Order: sequence, then structure tokens, then C-alpha cells
Amino acid sequence: MRRSTSCLKASAGRWLSALLFLGTTGSWGCYAEELAELRDKVERLQACNACAQTQLTQGLALALCSPPVRQLIDDVSAVCRREDICLDQKISTLVGDADPTHTGRFITLMRQQRHAVLFFSGNDTLIGGPQGLYAQRMKRLAFPQPPWMPTTRFLVVSNLKPASGSDNSRLSTTDPAVARAERRGQQVIELLLDFGFPNNQGQTQKVDRRQILHWVYAFSKKKDETLLYEEQPVPGSDLSQSVWVFRIDCATPEGSSPDAAANQCGQCMSTPVTPATPATPNASSTAGALQSIQPVGPTP
Repeated sequence: MRRSTSCLKASAGRWLSALLFLGTTGSWGCYAEELAELRDKVERLQACNACAQTQLTQGLALALCSPPVRQLIDDVSAVCRREDICLDQKISTLVGDADPTHTGRFITLMRQQRHAVLFFSGNDTLIGGPQGLYAQRMKRLAFPQPPWMPTTRFLVVSNLKPASGSDNSRLSTTDPAVARAERRGQQVIELLLDFGFPNNQGQTQKVDRRQILHWVYAFSKKKDETLLYEEQPVPGSDLSQSVWVFRIDCATPEGSSPDAAANQCGQCMSTPVTPATPATPNASSTAGALQSIQPVGPTP
């Protein structure tokens, strides 16, 4: 009786093993197809998310800058792509193209962008110093509220008096006035980079040097233009000794590619291919396979 019972247990174990084997081998192909389908869905969701973020950023950029300003920033960035600073001769024509009046009214063109003006004394010393009123205005301008976006840039424009002579729209790198204007701008840039802003994670957020555009550009107040109170030179300074800092939220991100963005959105909109349904074991095939397995041991 004991032998018969042990044989029955062994036989039941072999039957269970056979059932597990058939279930595993029969459904593995189904699981593989389902995993592939899930992987495809995840990739499409990631592409849709990237597409949505790109479209949102582009939409915000269009809303935060007027078309002439966006055109000016992108055009000047294109011609100055490999330079730390951009000189006047590369800017004047582009300002004239972007200005709807084509009179080079730089102040009016950029008036709607958030900005701060810093003034320097005759010996190129920042009036008020790094803790003064003008520096604090720039810090409030740079504060990431609203948050910086991939399109956010800080445009630093070092002003100076136009060169005398018939070709007064062009500046030379050998001109001492250009070198002084560049140094004034560099002082402002270093101060801007030194600002720290706490974020929600308890970390300190700082402006990245790659977010900064530096122009040395001689501009003046045209006859039909006015200066706001905070834009007016203080005693002991002059508009030509000023450095203007603009927050630009519509600049094209460095290294961005319209083709790459279109590819992401194309992947999102594409229709996924439904994988073929694998053959799965049914009840009759399983029963037939089980009948072919004969228990070993004496028949009770």
C-alpha cells in the first residue's frame, strides 16, 4: 500500500511538471510579444512628451517676445555664433532690419523686454557697486520667477559713443573705447554669474555663462524716443557709459534642430503596428498532450 501511494505521488508530480512545462513553453511567445508592444507604447509616450514640451516652449517663446525682437536675437546670434562678444558692425544692420520703422530705434524695439540699466562713472567703475541700486535691479531681473526656460537668455549690451568720422556706424576692435565698453560689460557679466538663487530643492541656482549674449553696440536715444525714469543717466554718467541687460525668453536654444523636433512629433503621431497574435495552447491541444504522457507504476 505504501508503494502504491508513493507511486501515485511520483506520478502526480510528473503530471504537474508536465503542466508547468506546457504552460511555460506555450505562453512565453505571447509574453515576448506583449513586452515588445509595451516597449513600443513607452517609446511613443516618451516621444509625445518630448513633442508636447517642445511645442509648449515654442508657444511660450512666441508669446513672450515680439516677432522683431525674436528675429533680432536669432539673427545676431547666428552671425556671432563663435564669438564671445558681438561688435557693432554686425548688429547695426540687423537692428535696422528688425525695427519696423527701419530707423535703428534700439531702445524702443527692446522696450517691452524686461531689462535693467547699469551706469558707470568716467573711470569705468559701476555706480553704487555690486550691492548698489543698479546691481539689485539686475538681480531682480535675473531671478528665476517666472522660471528660466531653455529659450531664456540674458542679453548684455555695452553701449559707447559712436566713432567719429564718415563711417561712424562701424567699430574697430583696436579702438580703446571698444575695449573699455567690453570691460564694462564683462564686469556686469561676472556680477550676473555670481548671483545665487535658492530653489525648491534647497539648492542654489545660478546663471550659466552659456545663457549670456554680449553685444558691444553704440546706440543713442533718437529724437522721437523717451527714456524711462530708471533708464535715465545719473549725474556723473552718460548713456554711452551704460550697460543694458535684457531677459530674453524667446531665443532659439543652442543646438536645437527643427528636424529633430519634427521627428519626435512624427513618432508620436505614427500609428503603432499591432503585433500578430501568437498561437496559444487551447484546452484540446493540452488534453491531447497530457494523454500522451503515461504514468509510471502499477495500476491501482
